[in-house]
Amino acid sequence: MLKEERFQYILDELSKNNKVLLDKLSDELNVSIDTIRRDIKELDTQGLLKAVRGGAVPHSPNPLNFMDRLDYDSEAKQIIANKALSLFHDGQTVIFDGGTSTLAIANLLPKELKLTVVTNSFPNC
Repeated sequence: MLKEERFQYILDELSKNNKVLLDKLSDELNVSIDTIRRDIKELDTQGLLKAVRGGAVPHSPNPLNFMDRLDYDSEAKQIIANKALSLFHDGQTVIFDGGTSTLAIANLLPKELKLTVVTNSFPNC
């Protein structure tokens, strides 16, 4: 089997099963696990899949970069933020992680609300 045919087979299996495993592909294609590992590494370099220990998975449809995530699904973040506002009361200590949903909440907090906020995120300060 040609390398390009293996690539296409791997990508087809990935789209069907949402993951591929090295040992299974090795058996199905009758090639060594090392060959499959090299194929997956090359497909990962081309950006066609995400290599993981023991196989590969599709790339996440969600953006990974913080700046890209700021605008991603912003309507849902605003709904969450508006609902969360009722949970905050004067004198509370709250922890905000570095996520963009918590940033949406932080941006809606009233200035007069007396909270102690612990965060690892500069934008949430």
